[in-house]
Amino acid sequence: MMALILFSGVVAGLGLTLLVSPFLPHQVNVKTAMANLSVDPQKVQQRAQKLSREEKIGSWVMAHLPESKVLGKLFSVDPQNLNILAIPEISYWYRRCVWGLGGSLLPLFFVVVGALGGQSISVPFMMIFVGSLCGWLLYGAQVDARARTAREEFSRAVATYLEGVAMRRGQGANTSTAAASAADAADTWVFARIRNRIMISHHQGRQPWDALNDLGKELQVKELSDLALILKQAGENDTQVYEALRSHAELINGRILTDQHEKANAATERLSLFFPLVALVALAMLLYPIVMSLSSPI
Repeated sequence: MMALILFSGVVAGLGLTLLVSPFLPHQVNVKTAMANLSVDPQKVQQRAQKLSREEKIGSWVMAHLPESKVLGKLFSVDPQNLNILAIPEISYWYRRCVWGLGGSLLPLFFVVVGALGGQSISVPFMMIFVGSLCGWLLYGAQVDARARTAREEFSRAVATYLEGVAMRRGQGANTSTAAASAADAADTWVFARIRNRIMISHHQGRQPWDALNDLGKELQVKELSDLALILKQAGENDTQVYEALRSHAELINGRILTDQHEKANAATERLSLFFPLVALVALAMLLYPIVMSLSSPI
């Protein structure tokens, strides 16, 4: 029995270590770093060809994913969600595999805790697979939720970016200059994505509105694609679109406020359903002693 407890503890500790290892900072070995500066190009190329543990596991998971349509949602991911979160696909599958492993070790953790507390807890073997499935699904749901939050934040930032473009157009700047200059107004991740895409389009000889349109489609941010369409019309026709930009920014802000009000109303409705349940529980707790005293023989 003691050997089983020790083995379960080792397995649970290994699983928890693998679960948190991708999120821990890694300390750089100074001697190794200095030695790498003097390595010849051939060794550098050979070392670059060696895959890390994350890349090996992630590549293996990607290569062995089932192609069944029935299990499509369970073993698939929206690339646009990974794009807006800047998560490489290999890293995504590696982390999802680690979460699944951590979920499979969770039942063993309860067994160990019960054994340390002097209680014998029997866990069905199927619970290991259930825990693994829960961990696998939990990470996928977390990424989807983060992507939705990121799109909402991107939409709010697009409204601010629109205000900046409109202000610079009102000052007499042309559309391309206004679009590039407005992207330097903030250092947030949204403005950084816009700024980098405009910079790349400049080196490629493309117009900034074409780059913003592509970025909006890649990230599924409709507001950015609409902005690109307005900038394209202004750039091609060389017209003053100050009022159009301002009105579109107000439209985006109004849409965001409407969505926030709808979410607040939905949360209020959920709370209104929760309060009667709390009242029923409290009433049951008050009536239970009275009922028991009346039903007990005198």
